[in-house]
Amino acid sequence: MRKSHYLAAAILASLACSCFSPAQEAPKPQAAPEIEAAGVPQAVLNVFPSVVRIFVVAEEPAGGRVEKLRGSGSGVIISPDGYVVTNHHVAGNTTHIVCNLSDHQEIPARLVGTDPLADIAVLKIDTNQLEHPDRPLPAASWGDSDAVQVGDPVFAMGSPAAISQSVTKGIVANDRMIMPKSDAEGMQLDGEDNGSVVRWLAHDATIFFGNSGGPLVNAAGEIIGINEIGFANLSGAIPGNLARSVVSSLIEHGEVPRTWSGITLQARLDEAPEGALVADVAHDSPAAGAGIEVGDILLSLGSVKTDCRIDEDVPVVTSQVMSLPAGAVVEARYIRSGKVHTASLTLEPREPAQHRAREERRLGCTFSDISRSVKHRLGLPHQSGVLVRGVRPGSPASASTPPLGDDDVIVAVNNEPIAGSSEFLVKLDELQGKLALLTVLRQNEELLLAVDLGDAPSRRAAARPKRAWIPIRTQVVTAELAEAIGLPNSGGVRVTQILPDAGPGFPLQVGDIVTALDGKTIKARRASDSGLFRRLVERCRVGDEVTIALLRNGEALEAAVTFGAPPLSPALQETYEETALEFTCRDRAAADGNGDAGPERGGVVVVDVARGGWADLGGLRKGDRIVKFNDTPMNSVEDLSRASEAVCTGQPDKIVILIARGHVTRFLCLEPIWK
Repeated sequence: MRKSHYLAAAILASLACSCFSPAQEAPKPQAAPEIEAAGVPQAVLNVFPSVVRIFVVAEEPAGGRVEKLRGSGSGVIISPDGYVVTNHHVAGNTTHIVCNLSDHQEIPARLVGTDPLADIAVLKIDTNQLEHPDRPLPAASWGDSDAVQVGDPVFAMGSPAAISQSVTKGIVANDRMIMPKSDAEGMQLDGEDNGSVVRWLAHDATIFFGNSGGPLVNAAGEIIGINEIGFANLSGAIPGNLARSVVSSLIEHGEVPRTWSGITLQARLDEAPEGALVADVAHDSPAAGAGIEVGDILLSLGSVKTDCRIDEDVPVVTSQVMSLPAGAVVEARYIRSGKVHTASLTLEPREPAQHRAREERRLGCTFSDISRSVKHRLGLPHQSGVLVRGVRPGSPASASTPPLGDDDVIVAVNNEPIAGSSEFLVKLDELQGKLALLTVLRQNEELLLAVDLGDAPSRRAAARPKRAWIPIRTQVVTAELAEAIGLPNSGGVRVTQILPDAGPGFPLQVGDIVTALDGKTIKARRASDSGLFRRLVERCRVGDEVTIALLRNGEALEAAVTFGAPPLSPALQETYEETALEFTCRDRAAADGNGDAGPERGGVVVVDVARGGWADLGGLRKGDRIVKFNDTPMNSVEDLSRASEAVCTGQPDKIVILIARGHVTRFLCLEPIWK
């Protein structure tokens, strides 16, 4: 979702699928709000009731972790039984999807299939959870995007910024828009070059963050495009015919079958009358095996005429070449040194440019299997091993010598080669708590890294002598204060707070003026003497009983006090890391203040919340005090440990936490996806 030119939240687009036959007596659709027909364009009447908002929890690798992100967008229903289309960059890497229909029902949906190359994804609404499961949903239909002309009126529909469904009007500004070469890097989706197969319909209907994936509709109320990008003052929609083809494949196969020749084309640079310039030939590809070289002018590949006079021709030709059947033996016709040559090559199935990242917490890194594209990019001799996508600071992987790094390829564990992710995880399981020897390819080097998979050593502060402590806070009785309250300027300290550790029967009160400690006068008269009383106390030993001379309401009194040991500072309190939900807590310390004075007592203090973890998504923040965890009171991290273990065993859909944040309490709802 973090793409420089992609709209941050998405709108789902609608598709009409011929495989859905209408009922003999079509009932009234259940999600069609009343629209006043007089003067309303047909496009709005036809499509607007089908537009939905979507809410997702997505996963994205960052900093050696797989972070969870909340996102929102829009979409449109394409069939009466609940198929929906959107962009891949909205819903392609999600773990949780909810669709908000035009009648405001919120219904879960599942990902049917996704295609990062064309940036299209298909969802399926869980119709069993509708208010009326037997009623069809309102569905929009496709138009012919090849018939679109510059100047045609169009309507863009969706839910910008996750607000209610909206529609804006404009005209087609360009029917074959491509991105400037300088912005090509912004069009990468999961390693795929989105602009290599998409030539956008540009229009000036106003869209905002949240409109990506929404339908672009013609005056007849037909979908002619799927909104995807914004550039300058224009918006770009994936042509409907391309989107419709991708959607059909995703519904039928769960993926889009494409072929790979190893050739990258660009528009020809000279005055040649036809053909496309071969810009790149992948090593060990079918094209390389057939003898095709960079600089050749490709005239045709199989049944596809590869004529690219201008840059705008390249996406269409590339898409046609990828549509040739995998395994087919095709003839390539090309020009080299002014002569026409032919060669036969066998097209191979195209692999994803990048496999989905996974997180390995023991090492502290994210990794994925090695795709053919990664092999070509890094110049690897094979696709065996796993690709390191990121390393978490402070993790065992970052502490090795040298540290593991991005784009490293782990090819063996303890000198045993690994084919991919599955073998990699098995080897790490066998070495749990031990030292792992990793063989790593880094550019042209083969490195050996020793990584300790044992438990991290406990960090304990150096032992300190236990000095005496008294559970009060004080202020110096300065000359000005003594005069104001009518006391002689003889010094001393005034009790300002009795701490909770004092316990019942403690003899001092707020307002007492302490003047002497075991006969030693407290000569504190200036604000700079604020530490004098504390130093006198610390010279005593824990367990000493002392006599304190004091003034209470002008009356001289004495009180016997037994000194105790000072409470642990926050840094020395017991901590507990909840790994599944990704947050860390500690026991409360005296320095946290008198939390028991609030409406909710006890609790444990949150000291860290991992960005993009389930606790973060649920709203937990550093400094919160967890009072109850799934209705279990929390008085120590031991309580949290037991409650967490029970939750991880039961794996509920929702975990309710009562927190205190400052002087306010609130409930948080965490909704982890258990794997």
